Amino acid sequence: RSGEDTLTGVIVFSNGQNFNPAPAQAIADANTLYNELTGLTPTTLFVAGADVALDTVNVGFGTGVFTPGVYVASATTGQYGTTSAGGTITLNGAGDYVFVFATAGAYITFGAGTNIALTNGATAGRVFWVISGALTTGANTAFKGTSISVAAATTGAGAYVSGKLISLTAAITIGAGSTVAIA
Repeated sequence: RSGEDTLTGVIVFSNGQNFNPAPAQAIADANTLYNELTGLTPTTLFVAGADVALDTVNVGFGTGVFTPGVYVASATTGQYGTTSAGGTITLNGAGDYVFVFATAGAYITFGAGTNIALTNGATAGRVFWVISGALTTGANTAFKGTSISVAAATTGAGAYVSGKLISLTAAITIGAGSTVAIA
């Protein structure tokens, strides 16, 4: 399909069945997931007064490399994102694990061409991005995981999403030429 698609309160299942507006149970489940994820105890808490560029930070495993855990950017920290186009964030893990990146800041933004790499058995189904505001990915970004945001979720043109995009209150916009593979 060409052009840009925006979803507002629409759930489309893989069998093509379309529910508009979203069923009340789906909305309740999304809110429960958001509340459960934001209630987890952080394994790493970022409290600096600036945004956290995940592709440049080193939490002990190498620059831009994260092992399973709950990473939280406090309200005073700002937001998550990448510093420049083409940054790589590596999620390294296997077995019974989960990655959670939560921010009390306004957004998570990934620059154009950002790659979220999954290594050593990590899968998109065990990665969660929890945002009190909006998610934005730049053009040609390879996004992996489930994003659950209070505000809008937007992908740039040519983005690849392996996971899910959930917005509790706003539209989800998929950029032209983008692919979303539910994981």
